Amino acid sequence: MTIVIIAFGLWISAIMFGPWALVKYAEKQFGDLITLHNVTVSSKLDAKINRIDFNQDPFKSSSIRGIEVRWSIISGKPKLMIDVSSANFEDQYSISGVHIELNKSDNISSYPIAIKANAERLEALGAANISKFEAEFFSNLEFSEFRNFKSKSGNLEMTGLFDLQSDGLKAEADVLRLNGGVLNMSDEILILLEKVTSVKFNSNADRIIGKIIPHDLFFDFDVGVTNAQFDEDIFSSEKISALGKYDLTSHEIVEEIFIELEQAELLGRKIVKSTSKIDLNEGIPTITSEGISKDTEINLGGKYIGSIPSAEFYFNLKSEALDNSSEFDATLDLVVQTDPEVDISIKSSGLMSSSNLIDDCLMSQCDVKDIEIEYSIQSQGHQMSGKSECYDINCSSNSSRHEISTSDTNQFFQQMQKTGIFNPLLLGLAYSQVLGGLPDGTGHKLSF
Repeated sequence: MTIVIIAFGLWISAIMFGPWALVKYAEKQFGDLITLHNVTVSSKLDAKINRIDFNQDPFKSSSIRGIEVRWSIISGKPKLMIDVSSANFEDQYSISGVHIELNKSDNISSYPIAIKANAERLEALGAANISKFEAEFFSNLEFSEFRNFKSKSGNLEMTGLFDLQSDGLKAEADVLRLNGGVLNMSDEILILLEKVTSVKFNSNADRIIGKIIPHDLFFDFDVGVTNAQFDEDIFSSEKISALGKYDLTSHEIVEEIFIELEQAELLGRKIVKSTSKIDLNEGIPTITSEGISKDTEINLGGKYIGSIPSAEFYFNLKSEALDNSSEFDATLDLVVQTDPEVDISIKSSGLMSSSNLIDDCLMSQCDVKDIEIEYSIQSQGHQMSGKSECYDINCSSNSSRHEISTSDTNQFFQQMQKTGIFNPLLLGLAYSQVLGGLPDGTGHKLSF
């Protein structure tokens, strides 16, 4: 009977003085760094806190609302359950509908606490939203290391810089380490996005899968994309692999990014596979690419010029941003697999009316002027070379100049006829035009 009376007294005391005890405990542990509001203890000894305010930098405008703490003992193991209606941290991160379970883990010596958590919605900087987030991890008492981290969610929405929407997100990592609340080292985090779209860039992909390795102020990424499309007529690829580094301070990809494509199409040109490197150092982006292209028709102004069979290609583009424009130099070399083999080389330079060369010009939002193009077509030692110049945005016969020369006119056009690359009618017309130029040994020079 005495035990029952004592237990009853303790129970009544917990209900009556529990709120005061929790406030005093928080003051002893944290001083004036946090403030608890409207603390109550129910008959089941569950605790409710209306709001927790943070009073220290950098969380002065942060708070947690609607906290409910419950506990139970199942099979001799205690379980602590915490529900939070919403939390806001410095108006940058917010969480709603949070449920956390703390259990005693099987690995008592290293990671005594097993934690399960889920949230209906996470929002970061007003730009990233994740719904139905779930995570499981084991932790030591200092919460400095997390193991077996897994998460999965419903829809993912990221606006602003990334501008992504996804039907689903999954992430997994073996070890995550935190130092003072800041992620400073981790094993690779595996990610999977399903049905990804970007309204800003009019692009979409069936799947993005890969890994992220966080560091202090940047993270390395290695991702693969399947069935991607950028605009309807600009770019598509069945498979893309990308490897690079992202700077969290400047919000930009830095240093070099390596890209591999398989079964792609760029501006109507089909690519079997290619390997590219984009060097972004010192504000002068350079793109180098090599690969194999499929049979490609050449049409100009609605007229059929010819068809280039499967070819090995080598491409290099370098641009430098000026005040409101960009200078560029580009080189394209093709080794066409015909009999006889044909080598085609094109060098071009110009001035783009945009400081963002790649993004703006792919979206047809830039003009080109001061264009210079040098090209050569060679087969079995016989060559035709040329140079074209245009210094106006709208090139015409009055604003452009062309020079063409051949090493041996008859032999060159015979070789071109054997390859079957060019439209025979246009090839015959070009042959007669070159013959009308100034003789130069066995070749000719033509200016117009």
